[in-house]
Amino acid sequence: MQVRYEKVGRTGKNRFTGEQREPIDKAYYICQTYNRLGKNACTSHKIEARDLYNLVLKDIQELAKTALKDADAFYQRLSSRMERRYLLDASQTQKECQRLESRNREIDEVFLSLYTDKAKGILT
Repeated sequence: MQVRYEKVGRTGKNRFTGEQREPIDKAYYICQTYNRLGKNACTSHKIEARDLYNLVLKDIQELAKTALKDADAFYQRLSSRMERRYLLDASQTQKECQRLESRNREIDEVFLSLYTDKAKGILT
């Protein structure tokens, strides 16, 4: 997402209510797919920075309440999430390593066959 700022004129006030607006009230995030590829790829949509801020703040407050209410259960849940994420990352890394090793073997075989052809005089 890309941050954009509304053009509100020189005063920075809301034209209907006359209230002074903070910078977070002027900022919004726009869809990058729409921004890069246009209306044929995605619809034009945006989210205001204030709305995003309020959602994140609400989640943090709920997690803080849960942590204060039952710290042990919160710690267990958090550690199990982190462990699952670590195991998932480790398995993905292992798969990527195996894929790269097989690709390396393929390249070695191609190089060896080219070297053999060059030694036999097939390639000049």
